[in-house]
Amino acid sequence: SNDSLLAASFSNSPTVLGAAGFSYRTSITFNGLKTSEILLKGTDIFPWLSAYPYVLASLPEFQTAAKGQALLSNNPEKGVIRRVALLTAINGTVTPGLSLEMMRVAYSVDNIIANVGHHGVEGVNIGDKFIPIQGNGEAWVHYDKPSRERYISALSIFKGEVPASRVSGKMVLVGLTGLG
Repeated sequence: SNDSLLAASFSNSPTVLGAAGFSYRTSITFNGLKTSEILLKGTDIFPWLSAYPYVLASLPEFQTAAKGQALLSNNPEKGVIRRVALLTAINGTVTPGLSLEMMRVAYSVDNIIANVGHHGVEGVNIGDKFIPIQGNGEAWVHYDKPSRERYISALSIFKGEVPASRVSGKMVLVGLTGLG
């Protein structure tokens, strides 16, 4: 099936899947994600993090094949996303945000280490890299100017119109767009 082919491609590449936190159970939500364990150093992290009891994730076949999974959910301020969650709790398990999980997979590190102090999360270690973050597990987003050069259509790749050097060795986000 096409799902099996896609899962096979995930298992042969450093793929990270996104998921959405849900505050209620549906027929398609799960109690957690299959993700690497986040090791904790310091005090209790859970009072500081946004939490969700359920998650809307990819098909189980995709989850098994991917190298990582991460939460994409954020809390917009008046409709604008100014901060992103780098650490969140899903059903009592600390879960990474997309940026952190992509870095963990890119650096081939088994675990992220969250450092927690008396004022919340101080930062995380991914291998020998320390990343300071806000006490609530979030980071402010630095938006750059929009650039159409950052976007590549899947059709252009399939047609061979994009040189491999354009994506080789880079972190690539794959998303959908549609009109109508």
